[in-house]
Amino acid sequence: MLDAKTREREILEIRVRTINSVYSAFSALSESGVTVQDENTSEQVLCPYHDDKNKPSARYYSPSGRVQGHFYCFKCKLRLDAVGIFARYKHCKFMDALKMLERRYNITPPKIEDSLEISFNDRSGGYESEAWKDVDRMLGLCEEKLMRIKPKCSYPEFCKICRLLDNVKYDWDKLGKANDDMIIGLNKARMLMDEISSREDPIDGRSIYLLS
Repeated sequence: MLDAKTREREILEIRVRTINSVYSAFSALSESGVTVQDENTSEQVLCPYHDDKNKPSARYYSPSGRVQGHFYCFKCKLRLDAVGIFARYKHCKFMDALKMLERRYNITPPKIEDSLEISFNDRSGGYESEAWKDVDRMLGLCEEKLMRIKPKCSYPEFCKICRLLDNVKYDWDKLGKANDDMIIGLNKARMLMDEISSREDPIDGRSIYLLS
């Protein structure tokens, strides 16, 4: 059994990873007024936390593998993920920023007494307290939904969702059991599909998804 402090720390890590999966460092920097040209390309940027007018002394690091995108200032010696950037922008504490983002994205954090094998709530976009292990079934449901909303998807959106589901499927085939990364991946794919699904139907029923 994990002691309470260890469980609390691990749950906090899960909460932070979940937010970073739906609200990237790129989005946080853009919202706070820092110009970054491309989410998928690392680049030097001006640091908003000190007088940095002449030469950019900070760097935006794009996501790479399982490493989330982040911001680092070589002068301030400051490394921030999306939650940290948002906290600085809102002039609030880290935990307050985390709670604000969880409310924004309708994510309910797991409780300390709950199993760390958290589960995904298909209705609210948050967590359920009981362990969830039926990744194979959830993958099937997500793939079915992706086919239903395909006419509303742009090509980049379709590819992005496919990559998320492929990564989950790869891990599932390799491990044969659910873990936090799979749940986060499915969560992100579902939220993207929900956003696309809420759009109005394409004009005259024609698909805006085009395969080249």
